[in-house]
Amino acid sequence: MKSRQCNKNHYILESTTPAHIRQLLALLRKKLDISKRIRHNNRGGEMMQPLPGYERAVIPIEKFTKYALDSMVEPDKAVAFERALGYTIKNAEELIENIRLHLGDFPHKEKGDNGYGMTYEVRMVLTGGNGKRADVITAWINDTLKGELRLVSAYVNKRKEGK
Repeated sequence: MKSRQCNKNHYILESTTPAHIRQLLALLRKKLDISKRIRHNNRGGEMMQPLPGYERAVIPIEKFTKYALDSMVEPDKAVAFERALGYTIKNAEELIENIRLHLGDFPHKEKGDNGYGMTYEVRMVLTGGNGKRADVITAWINDTLKGELRLVSAYVNKRKEGK
């Protein structure tokens, strides 16, 4: 990679290929330790922390292709995702990428240990491929048997009128 550090916090990029840019971004993320820092949300500056271990979260595509986006299995969820954000079984991978991209931007809420591991809820605001924004509620488990943080549910939250 053609970049060099000119002081403690500044780098000079000497090559602009996509691979080099990705390498530099990975280096900067590591340097800044983005995954562990406490972030401010936009509610009066109160402190929040993202879901613990969100960087390594497992999001099974089957949760969408065989459940949430399947109109034969979950018609209400499937219709809600399509109308609100434009997601269907055909573009389920885009929804997964959207969730993964923004998972660290929202606070989590512990829901308790169900005997298999700690469960969490993350309420997110996502913008779909159709340009619309919607509240999406995701549920997660830190599965102690499998040793992974995994998505267990996702659905579009209906907003109350006037909000």
